[in-house]
Amino acid sequence: MAADVDRLSNGRLVLGLGVGDLPSEFAQLGLPFPSLPMRQAALGETVEILRGLWSGDPFTFDGAHFRVGAAAVRPGPVQAPRVPILIAGGGERVTMRQVAQYADASNFGPSGAMGSAWESGDVARKYAVLRQHCEQIGRPYDSVLRTFYPNLLLAKTESEVQAKVDARAARSPLMERPRLPGMPREFRATYVLSTPDQIPLHIVAGTPEQVTEYLRLLVEAGVQYVSVSGNDAETVQLLSEQVMPQFQGAAFA
Repeated sequence: MAADVDRLSNGRLVLGLGVGDLPSEFAQLGLPFPSLPMRQAALGETVEILRGLWSGDPFTFDGAHFRVGAAAVRPGPVQAPRVPILIAGGGERVTMRQVAQYADASNFGPSGAMGSAWESGDVARKYAVLRQHCEQIGRPYDSVLRTFYPNLLLAKTESEVQAKVDARAARSPLMERPRLPGMPREFRATYVLSTPDQIPLHIVAGTPEQVTEYLRLLVEAGVQYVSVSGNDAETVQLLSEQVMPQFQGAAFA
């Protein structure tokens, strides 16, 4: 499937993988929900198989979770030697080690499902751990793209920011954190799910100038790429037109 998408997109796919966090999502697919160590081991085997299948030669693998015999993907992806792989999560003992061993990009963020990197200090600490794992296997630290996944709400004025905060609070309670001068407002919330699962979430809300300062701290902590998803159209527009131009050497999508 990934090879097909890469060909259809003319080589623009980045394949993001993770271990999964919600038992309900596994149940919807009729799958068991193994322990975290088992899911982490299965992720490692998955990446090994993907890399082998994209090599172009018949590939055999006999693991604890998955097996393939003389398998091949033809036609393969457009990108050579393979589709870039992003591993999501911020676990410092296992996930960061798997990123160093297998991935082209790391992604985590300020939520319980994305590594619990609540502040720039958490981000810097996780990157320090990633650097250690890279050094242990002899891989250049800068060969891993360091991406971050914040939850942003932007508006042109403080009053318009408040309106968006009020609309978000109507969906689930928000707990505001102490605010620093010149910085956006920050809230602790939970994902709005149709299941009993509850996952903590950090939301940043502010004007373009305030969010620029928030992102500047992340860049100083080592973030190279910021990815946003599911935001309202105005937030994306303001990010594109007023925030992105403030940065050189950092990319946003």
